[in-house]
Amino acid sequence: MSSEIHTLSDLHRDILNRLMAGWQTMDEGKEAGFVTLSDLSTELGVEVNALRNELDLLEAFGFVDSVHSMGMDQTEHYKGFEQTTKRAYNPDDPVYFISENGKRRVLAGMLSEQGDDAGASPD
Repeated sequence: MSSEIHTLSDLHRDILNRLMAGWQTMDEGKEAGFVTLSDLSTELGVEVNALRNELDLLEAFGFVDSVHSMGMDQTEHYKGFEQTTKRAYNPDDPVYFISENGKRRVLAGMLSEQGDDAGASPD
């Protein structure tokens, strides 16, 4: 399982790492882990429709979830971790967050990398 994250594309790993970073925030002024498609697109420099397809794939694998897919209250306003104000749900700009499965995959990948570094000889 730990090597599974290494089979993902660089873009998929970037998405998961970004969502994981948001989940881990300690800043009380920011909600943990909710990111809009447009914000993620801007941050990663990937066109919105292409990124939506990649997020759909990660969602199908169980690595990410969206507010809509989780049956969350669509009238609720969500504040992402880089936002200072809450935003209403917009179906054209869905909100994503890392799933429990995604968190496990990222952590397993980090542990795997640490194990690889431990066995490397120093130069």
